[in-house]
Amino acid sequence: MSASTAHNAEAEPSLGAEVFPRILYVEDNDTSYEVAEGMLGDTFNLTRASQAEEFVERITASKFDLVLMDIELVDSALDGIGLTRLMRGKLESPPSFAREIESASIPILFITSHTALYSNETLRHHGADGVLHKPVNPDELASYVNSMLSVHKHATTAAQERQAKTETDLRIEMELKVKLFANAAHHLNNPLNHIHGS
Repeated sequence: MSASTAHNAEAEPSLGAEVFPRILYVEDNDTSYEVAEGMLGDTFNLTRASQAEEFVERITASKFDLVLMDIELVDSALDGIGLTRLMRGKLESPPSFAREIESASIPILFITSHTALYSNETLRHHGADGVLHKPVNPDELASYVNSMLSVHKHATTAAQERQAKTETDLRIEMELKVKLFANAAHHLNNPLNHIHGS
């Protein structure tokens, strides 16, 4: 599956077509992207962004399930850490093309060879959900991606259920208040209540 094919896969799937999880891989090196495409292309819908502006264009135009992030991005206004901080709402003074982007909880997995410069703890502090070190084993990468997608799906479902419960509780509380106020108003406005109470 070529890079152009991956980009064309952004079109809406036809009715009945199998829908693969959508992954945005931020990688400026052609070879690294092609290797990842060979590992993931059969089971995931992989799209590439090679620098910050392209990343912002893609992440705002389409919905992705996960981001694979490289650290160094040649000729890019932001590197992978900067883009991660941008997605987590931690980046101060973002570039003009990224000022309207909203923070998001989309899983971000770093794939990096810079283990000496950036520890796992440092990358997680900046907003990464996971870190894999190059060279990456194909089975390990697929397993890690599937695990992160599963965790994120369960967390999202749980958050939606909590939100729905909160909204339901608020609606019930409001309905009870309305009934109480209505009963109180009826009691005050009914003259017989004063007669019986005298």
